Amino acid sequence: MAESYILAIDGGGTRTRAVLADTMGNILGHAEGGPANYKIAGLHIAKESLRAAINGAFAAANLPVQDVAVGYFGLAAVGRDEDREVIKNALKEFAPRYQRLILDNDGIIAMTGATVAKPGVVVISGTGSMIYGRNQENQTARSGGWGPIIGDEGGGYEIGRQGLMAVMRQGDGRGPKTALTESIFSQWNVTNHQQLAAKVYHPETQRPHIAVLSILVKQAAAQGDEVARKIIAEAIEQLALAATAVIRELKMEEDEFPVALVGGGFSEDISWAQGLEDLIRQVAPKSYLSPPVYHPVIGALLSGLQLYHGELSQDILDNVNRSVYHSGSAAAKM
Repeated sequence: MAESYILAIDGGGTRTRAVLADTMGNILGHAEGGPANYKIAGLHIAKESLRAAINGAFAAANLPVQDVAVGYFGLAAVGRDEDREVIKNALKEFAPRYQRLILDNDGIIAMTGATVAKPGVVVISGTGSMIYGRNQENQTARSGGWGPIIGDEGGGYEIGRQGLMAVMRQGDGRGPKTALTESIFSQWNVTNHQQLAAKVYHPETQRPHIAVLSILVKQAAAQGDEVARKIIAEAIEQLALAATAVIRELKMEEDEFPVALVGGGFSEDISWAQGLEDLIRQVAPKSYLSPPVYHPVIGALLSGLQLYHGELSQDILDNVNRSVYHSGSAAAKM
């Protein structure tokens, strides 16, 4: 029956995660798909990513795909009504059907999962970047996240792009020598700058391929490469600038609250962002870095459960927590 399930989705520029749960917050299955940002990957790929993740979650739960009570989707590039209509129409092309369907921004579910809907700020660095905050009055604010052309500073794509530019500058004499040349050449299996340029502009090269290069930039920075260190320092400064803009808008300068680091850019290692806390605390001295409580897809699940019940009981919260950490659904955690 439709009343039996909550389907939660986190869809970004690199991958899509789906979690299927019952209405008491017990996670039954989870799965992944490809990129779901339809403006970057294209509608066909985004649609197939969502379909794969949804079907996978039902399969992991040993259930046929069937109607659900609530579908709560946190997706990149659904900020406008027109965008939400595009995705809603795409979802009509395959099961399940939804008694209630909400398409929300992926930054909102990241914040909900990171703080369990309590006051705080979430700094998101994935393929792109975005900052969200919520204050004691439950007011929210956002900064950044305007896509690769006009505003994804501090995200993996921008860091990777800056790394590529540094390599090209070295190649034609406009910039200093950098260890990034050797590491990026090796990563992309090229031997000269002409081949690298051809690879960058090849039709099959997408944003996630460039975002992955941010790992090499971070590694080079950690090993003392001055060019890479400058790229990372600029990324940290931009993330801090966006975070403090949100803090000021929400008048949280004097509050004590967590700042959670979320997204693929922080999933393996946060040491590259070690200066971020100091910059934010110049504006909000009582703020503190804190690991996110849950992955954004769990933020979508909590939002879906709240939509279904009206409020979240302690029993439901306990079921979600137990499912994430103890029932084999740990992949949904991060």
